[in-house]
Amino acid sequence: MELAGLLRAAVESGDWSAVGEHLSPDAVLDTSSEAGRRRIDGAQAIVAHLGRPGAGAVRDWDAQEWRTGVALSFEWDGASGTDRRRWYVRTGPTGEIAELWSTTARPRATDLAEATMPPSTLLQQLGAERVEPLTHGGNSGAALLRAEGADGTAYVLKRVSSEGADWLARATDDRGRTALLYEAGAFERMPQAIGHGIVAAQRSADAAWIAMRDVGDRLLASGARLSRGQSRRILDAAAALRRAFRDRVPPGAASLAARIGMSSPLVADAERPYPDLLPKQFEQGWDAFGELGCG
Repeated sequence: MELAGLLRAAVESGDWSAVGEHLSPDAVLDTSSEAGRRRIDGAQAIVAHLGRPGAGAVRDWDAQEWRTGVALSFEWDGASGTDRRRWYVRTGPTGEIAELWSTTARPRATDLAEATMPPSTLLQQLGAERVEPLTHGGNSGAALLRAEGADGTAYVLKRVSSEGADWLARATDDRGRTALLYEAGAFERMPQAIGHGIVAAQRSADAAWIAMRDVGDRLLASGARLSRGQSRRILDAAAALRRAFRDRVPPGAASLAARIGMSSPLVADAERPYPDLLPKQFEQGWDAFGELGCG
């Protein structure tokens, strides 16, 4: 059985003995959750820790496996409740598991339950007839909806709260930034090299709704590697974006300090009580950055 399959079987059964046989004796588990960050050393201690929640049902399992390890995301239902996790597993030259990074957050189902319906006037403007929650692996942490019109045109609807509904909004003091930029005409000033996809923005009570074309089928695959030509194209577009707004910054834009600090360890610590997975991984990322001699 492949490593991802072994991990899923262990998560479902609560029996980690088979995975334990693939752990290096000096393996390390680095886990970050709402309770804080913790390091567990040694194969036996890791098996005991991972087996503590017991058996449960797995949903939304998404795993990618390479020669050097596994990356996976899943939700789990057990006696202790529902959990959402992101794991990175690194194997050594002999195939044994050397390191496992675990990030835990509140379940996605809770996030979706908090979503409200967009204004009917916005749906009429789009010609949308059906609206449903959109499960996604995006990094902002925002709850999204998907709307579809009678002609089959699909839209992604994002609710932007004035109180910072996701980690990125909290880290950059976002109070409806996308709507402010839209109302200021910033997207109309975008260089031709950048397609923003936004078709409408509408305010409702204490939030704003942003309607975007659904471009999911045009996104790069998670394992895609950019060519030099593609990289140059991206850099050229970024330079064109800077030229378009140089000395003419529209209202609502994030400050430079917020942009630089949004992936800092301070943000990771502040985000522990919230449901977003990405910021809980920042500390581990900075550790890896330092180990590679980049610090």
